[in-house]
Amino acid sequence: MNTQRKNAILIGGLFILAIFAYAFGDGLIAPLLQKPTNAQSLVTGKTQIVIGALLILGNNLSITIIGILMFPVLHAYHKTVALGYVGARIIEAVLLTIGVIGLLILPEIAQSSPNQLQTWVPIGLKVNFLSYQMAMLILGIGSVALCASLYKSQLIPKWLSVWGGVGYFLLAMGAIAELFGFAVGVMFAIPGGVFELVFGVWLIIKGFKKQSTLILN
Repeated sequence: MNTQRKNAILIGGLFILAIFAYAFGDGLIAPLLQKPTNAQSLVTGKTQIVIGALLILGNNLSITIIGILMFPVLHAYHKTVALGYVGARIIEAVLLTIGVIGLLILPEIAQSSPNQLQTWVPIGLKVNFLSYQMAMLILGIGSVALCASLYKSQLIPKWLSVWGGVGYFLLAMGAIAELFGFAVGVMFAIPGGVFELVFGVWLIIKGFKKQSTLILN
């Protein structure tokens, strides 16, 4: 098994790992914050929030590594896209980490200053919301460019590249809509989310096509 094949398997595995890490992490945290929050519920749910945050941080590490591993794959075809995709993934990870910090401080405030909790809960939730939507916008923009490069280089089937491009475009549009108060982000994220799962499986099973001699720069 050559280096390119191993790289593809690792990238595919990280795509799948990132999806489930974020989904399970958010699934642990969200129920504690969607209902009316009080100091006692946040203190007793602190362990659950910390575990959820660690899973999301695992997602953030995974997506950063994905960007780094994709760099040599894309660099032979489009250097600008290669750099842009790494940058987009790093910015996405930083923004998601800021959002997690906004949630992690809530149990601490509930324990040390419960009287201030009603002030800090909306702030923590707002920080997490804005960080997440900005992260999805950056991811969408960077990944549309990724899929365009994959389409031109034919490293994966064209239908898969088109699916990804459309899915990430919708993801970016959904994030913009959410920032303007339209609650359509989850629905718009579905095509891109399913693409990442299929893309991950494809890379594990098939990998990238052998690099052609076509240079896109």
